[in-house]
Amino acid sequence: MTGVYILERIWMNSPLLDAHTEVRATLVRLGSLLTGSRSTAEELADDLIARTYGRTDLVEMRRYLVVAMSNSCRSYHRSQSRRRQIEEQLLAIDPAPRGLETLIEFRDMLMRLSHAQRTSVVLRYQFGYSDAEIAETLSCREATVRSHVRRALYRLRMEMSDGYKI
Repeated sequence: MTGVYILERIWMNSPLLDAHTEVRATLVRLGSLLTGSRSTAEELADDLIARTYGRTDLVEMRRYLVVAMSNSCRSYHRSQSRRRQIEEQLLAIDPAPRGLETLIEFRDMLMRLSHAQRTSVVLRYQFGYSDAEIAETLSCREATVRSHVRRALYRLRMEMSDGYKI
């Protein structure tokens, strides 16, 4: 038997596999909501897990990994800024319908929010984080988090069709 095979058998029978699966699922869900792409989120989550490979306290590192995923998503968006500029120019030529008919449209509305607003809304409503936890994740004050959420919800409401409430 090769060394790789032995390591694979040890890993497959390890309680770390369950912790890895649970943490990865959380990171992928967060990344999907922040980037708008599940495949990108999976890549970012795998990179983060690979960087922390070998640590037995993976579950206790959840807060660190959430912050790291948020930062990775921010870096991803920065690298995609040129793509967004082109899309905005195309939308100005042929605007999309303003109704909230699909999840894709809602995701697009989330993507138009700033990183801090999008992260605040996702962490509060999708993950149930408190203002203090979000503030710690974004390295800002709780009042700033409340401001981000309020402004994000206002922008989302302005873009949504009549009759749909958050």
